[in-house]
Amino acid sequence: MSRYCSEKDIGPILSAAKEWRERCLLKGESLFGQEKIWNKKNIDDLVKYFVDNLESGEGESKFIPRLRQQLQHADPDVKKLAAEMYWVMMLCPHESDIGPKKKIINIKHIWGWSSDVFNKDNPLLKEPVLRGVSATRVGQEFLKCKKDLAYFVEMLSCFFSEDDQKKSDLMANGWHFAEWLENVPENNTRQLRHMLLFLLFPDDFERLFSDTLRREIAYNFLQNDDAWDMSQIEIDQFLLEKRKELEKKHQLMSWICLNFRPDEI
Repeated sequence: MSRYCSEKDIGPILSAAKEWRERCLLKGESLFGQEKIWNKKNIDDLVKYFVDNLESGEGESKFIPRLRQQLQHADPDVKKLAAEMYWVMMLCPHESDIGPKKKIINIKHIWGWSSDVFNKDNPLLKEPVLRGVSATRVGQEFLKCKKDLAYFVEMLSCFFSEDDQKKSDLMANGWHFAEWLENVPENNTRQLRHMLLFLLFPDDFERLFSDTLRREIAYNFLQNDDAWDMSQIEIDQFLLEKRKELEKKHQLMSWICLNFRPDEI
């Protein structure tokens, strides 16, 4: 099943993602503070200060300093929101990309721009939550991290434009949410799209964040070029269908099976 991660227990990561969904996306609450910071006003400020002022550059070490410069005139709550969004982005990247200690340092650093106290003992900052689930290279590449954060801001801008009932409905059905994401700019090119769907709906979406790998797996089953023309949702549905078939046939964790050719299973 999609929750299987070799010898790792990713339960703490998925539990943390569930807490984020309930507290932040549905209630607007902060994960690390007492305020309500997940709201349209703060997201609009991130659009203003970050998305509308993206800068070019290379190297992971430049991402945090550049983000600080972009947010220097933003309200403290906006900076706190940026720190918590970065936390969400770091739930999936494996420690081979960026380790838990470095993740915490960056989260604390961004939060610190607000001049508010940061509780490093928060359970959501423990190693089991931040050790990651798969290699993504988000933690290593400045451009990828920057673009994924911009996509995240755009997604939240759309999400917090919806009424409470619509937001609740989206968080209750992964396929409706995946269809809704189609309206977010660059949705079909950002791997954060796959991470968010896995974190929010781990029983429906695979722990596979590379679009190329997803399509290669589909190609191995189909043995034709249709896999390269399928939409993201069609790939999602195809992988889920094959996983269920393999689970039923072999009664084992079929994410492993998805990495082999059908004639090898």
